[in-house]
Amino acid sequence: SEPESEPEGEPADEPLSEPRSEPQCESAVCGTQGAACGESTSVNATSGSPLCVSTAIARLRRMYPEAPLVKLEAAFADGAENSSVQNNGSWSSFARPASALYRSVIVGRGAAQARRWRGKATGGTSKAAREQSRTLLARYGRFDDIFCNSSGAPSGLPPSTELLQQHARACAAWEPRLVEAFGAVPQPEWAHRYIRVAQAIPEVEAIVRDLCGSTKGDPIPSVGMRWLELPESAEATAGWDVLWTWKAPKVNYSELLPWQRVNHFPHSRQLTRKDLLKRHLQRALLPGSARGCQTLGATCASTEGEVMPLTFALPAEYNAFAMVFAEARSSAKATGEPNIWIMKPTGGGASRGRRITLLDDISGVCYGESIVLQRYIHRPLLLDGFKFDLRLYVLVTSFNPLECFIYGDGFGRFASERYTSDPARLDNLYVHLTNSSIQKERPTAAERNEHLDSEEGGSKCRLSYVAEQLRRLGVDWEVMWEKIKALVLRSLLAVQDAIPHQRNSFELFGYDVLIDEGLKPWLIEVNASPSLARDNALDREVKDALLADTLEIVTPPYYDRAVWQEMVRWRLDQRAASEARRPARGVASAPSFEAELNALLHAEVPRARGDLPSRLGRYERLAPSALWDRIARRSARHT
Repeated sequence: SEPESEPEGEPADEPLSEPRSEPQCESAVCGTQGAACGESTSVNATSGSPLCVSTAIARLRRMYPEAPLVKLEAAFADGAENSSVQNNGSWSSFARPASALYRSVIVGRGAAQARRWRGKATGGTSKAAREQSRTLLARYGRFDDIFCNSSGAPSGLPPSTELLQQHARACAAWEPRLVEAFGAVPQPEWAHRYIRVAQAIPEVEAIVRDLCGSTKGDPIPSVGMRWLELPESAEATAGWDVLWTWKAPKVNYSELLPWQRVNHFPHSRQLTRKDLLKRHLQRALLPGSARGCQTLGATCASTEGEVMPLTFALPAEYNAFAMVFAEARSSAKATGEPNIWIMKPTGGGASRGRRITLLDDISGVCYGESIVLQRYIHRPLLLDGFKFDLRLYVLVTSFNPLECFIYGDGFGRFASERYTSDPARLDNLYVHLTNSSIQKERPTAAERNEHLDSEEGGSKCRLSYVAEQLRRLGVDWEVMWEKIKALVLRSLLAVQDAIPHQRNSFELFGYDVLIDEGLKPWLIEVNASPSLARDNALDREVKDALLADTLEIVTPPYYDRAVWQEMVRWRLDQRAASEARRPARGVASAPSFEAELNALLHAEVPRARGDLPSRLGRYERLAPSALWDRIARRSARHT
């Protein structure tokens, strides 16, 4: 755990390097534009990938703005020379100078360097540079703020020695893992992010593998970044940038760095379990909520603010349901309207339409099981006589405060037989359910739905096509879209306090929305880990772009693992010296954390929650927004 060499001291009066324009490389590897690099290209002997010298020096200057240019060039030249003789790929030509400069520039100067650093972050003394430095320190004022507690908030406590040792081992094993997986460390390092897929079903592994480049790091044109899939064998917590799992991840959030991302929130089932969502919607006191509704009355669902159809969670609410069912049955006899309910399991047993039953007789209720009973929307909006609903995608990057995005593309899912509320056909799932997994099993002799192309999208069509058809019927789609966005925000508001903040998490949810003949959208359910299966051309077109745009928004900033390894090593060395009651190697005072942070993140300030991402793709931000503010204020007035 000790540094590899003694820190190199620097004269106290050494001048800071002055900004100097550098030639830029047109190489796709460098990712820069401008004059060609020409001879200023170093080739990593282990990979054959050119690393533009001027680009690398400019990157080192961003990391270490106090180092003179001659020192940066010497460090890079030394790193390139050493990597050229390391044929096993254990060193890259950039990680080596990054580590050496940390020891000499940051640790070597100690307290003097910390005083000199103030106001000179990001390579200059400009107002923008100072503001960038203050922004970083406002979020991470000291090393201990990097780690979080079990709730995901900064712990403020020193990390344990065991945790630091774990990160040190992970960093030491990182480059050998990349060499094993890809033949060499991909260059330039800061142009890559690493995604690990775990606990996933084949369809998830397939789409991530295709998107992230099965050819060892090809750029993704739709994303504009380079992503590499990290093999399953990589167990290092400090390795991956994004962890994508199908189920709840087996990860200790308190061991993660703030720049790592996991695609699930702890406790997100508060939104995706039907019985829990129903409970939160009742408690939310939204305008028109069904809180305390035990009688049919005006169905408690006719007001504009209602989110879900009238719902009961059994067995706890069986008596309340029986009372409402009896009243609805009497009303049905008088009006001729059907009294239809839909029964679903509360958990994942109902995914893809499994174990869903329609009934109009209370004797069919399984009151001894954990289920939900929901009033069936028996007058849905139809297209040429066929029932349909919408599969929409909502990305949540924070619940408290709320930050979420709705995808502008999705699917219209159709039933394959014409709709009827005839009680004799309640058991015909091809009439009442739109789930693709059910409809693809429809009989070949079923009536043709003119809105579908079985080869292009199976039982689904594109969301834009549904919008076009609704406009043809005289529906104002822009108004409808605003209603749908409000519906999504009300559902998220209801569970906001039940899902604690977790800085490393994001989650992609699948929203199923049904529109009734009165042009009111209803939330049917929210799906965790919506299907990423690509069964046809339409699936591939929509879902590939969806995942690419999702990764673009949640992209964590690059953090230099070589610098992180040095930061951890220095602290482990200090602790070991303290325990042994011997002087620590290097400086006695801690290095400037501001300088460390600048080098670790390559002088980039991570996007803060609430800041608009630089690229949204097909996403539209829902919160923060004016619409979210109105809904939150209205809810507060009713609390």
